[in-house]
Amino acid sequence: MDNEARSNRFLVEEKPSKLMRIYSVPCIISLLVAALYNIVDQIFIANASYLGSYGNAANTVVFPMTVLALAVAVMIGDGTYRQLNMPDLAWQLEAQ
Repeated sequence: MDNEARSNRFLVEEKPSKLMRIYSVPCIISLLVAALYNIVDQIFIANASYLGSYGNAANTVVFPMTVLALAVAVMIGDGTYRQLNMPDLAWQLEAQ
């Protein structure tokens, strides 16, 4: 059994709760980085004399939309990846 088939086998045999813990960490990190970026952005906008509170208000309105867009992009990307690779995984499992 080659290395790729062994790694695919892990996805079939492992408990879903463990897989969720393993694969949710990168998503959580990306959301934390985006939130940290927003905090730093708020600080720089607040220091700009020509923007003032309007700049902070605009950033506060747009940030949740950015998080929503990221969530939809991850959902579509992961779902498409699964749909494209599931027949390949099933074929590899039948071949064993």
